[in-house]
Order: sequence, then C-alpha cells, then structure tokens
Amino acid sequence: MSSLVCTLAFGPQIWIAWLGAIRESAGFLEQGSYPLFRMISAYAALYNAGVPASGAFWGQVAIAVLALVAIALGIARGMPDRFTLGIAAMVSVMISPYAYDYDLPIVGIGLALLLPDLPKVTSPRERSVMYGLIMLAGAYGLLQSTNLAADFDKQFKPAAAGVAIIVLLAMLLRMLWRNAPPATATAAPGVELGPPARALD
Repeated sequence: MSSLVCTLAFGPQIWIAWLGAIRESAGFLEQGSYPLFRMISAYAALYNAGVPASGAFWGQVAIAVLALVAIALGIARGMPDRFTLGIAAMVSVMISPYAYDYDLPIVGIGLALLLPDLPKVTSPRERSVMYGLIMLAGAYGLLQSTNLAADFDKQFKPAAAGVAIIVLLAMLLRMLWRNAPPATATAAPGVELGPPARALD
C-alpha cells in the first residue's frame, strides 16, 4: 500500500531511479568498493575470502533461502508466535548482501523476543556461543575501523562478522530442526526442553 501511495505521489519514475541505484550498487559491490570488513553478509565474507563475485552472490542467495527456511521451521515446529517473530527479526539481516554491522540492533530485538524461551531449547554452552557470535559481529568492524596500527590499511581485513552471522544462522537452524513439534519433542543432550511450545505464550 505504501509503495502504491509513493507511486501515485511521485510518479512511476521513482522505480526507474530505484532500479538504476540497484545496478550502480551492484557494480560497486562486485568491485569490492564497499568496506567489506564492516559488512555482515555472506557475500562480503565469501568475496573477501577470494570467492569470485558470482560465486559470492550465489552463496548469499543460499544463505537468504536458509534464513527463510528458519522462519518456516519456527512455524512448522509450533513455536510460540513471539519466538518465531524473534527468529524472523534475527534472520532478516542475513538476507541482503548490503547488510552492515550497524544493522545488528535488529538482531538484538530478535534475541530479546527469543530470550524467555531460549533456555528451553538450547544448552547454556549453545547460548554462550550465540551471544559471543553476536558480540563478534557487532564489535569486529568497529574495532577494525579504529586503525590503531600505522600500516593498518595495508593489512588484510577479513569479513569476520559475515562468518559469525553464517555460524549463528547454522545454530538457529540446528536448534529449530532438532526440536520436533511439542507432541513428539525430545531433548537433545544438555538441553532442557520446556512444556509444549504453544503453552509457553
């Protein structure tokens, strides 16, 4: 509806400008013109690791599909609405190849929605790793930007935040996959499964 209102207000030329901006941004991304070490996308992690732009793009597509699968699993497993919404918020930053570390507050919102039920479907060690990955993704680019060393710009700056986000997605998928619908749920070793998911609301 908002797109229709904008089109009526400003005319269809806004979509031509939008497509032009996408093409321009895609060109800059393919050339590595953006600060990839500040990006949290799979594309940045793969491209910075030496994967050709086309391969990094398809890697990003695969991660985006898996992010959508995580949402579908949350629904299929009968998780509480709050929990599934939290998953959706967390994985939303994993879809775009242009995501930066300043987009991570969205992950924080998602994590806040998960927290009440997270101990029921994860072990303390898993939660510690998840928190650590989010902290790494958020702090890495900012620390790299300080340029403390005189020859810092000459050094290789891997897109570690993107790797952290990929691992976080893998953990979310594993958590959702192993937790069957409430009627047949069984706890994994070290995991305390709570009451049926719908009863958690």
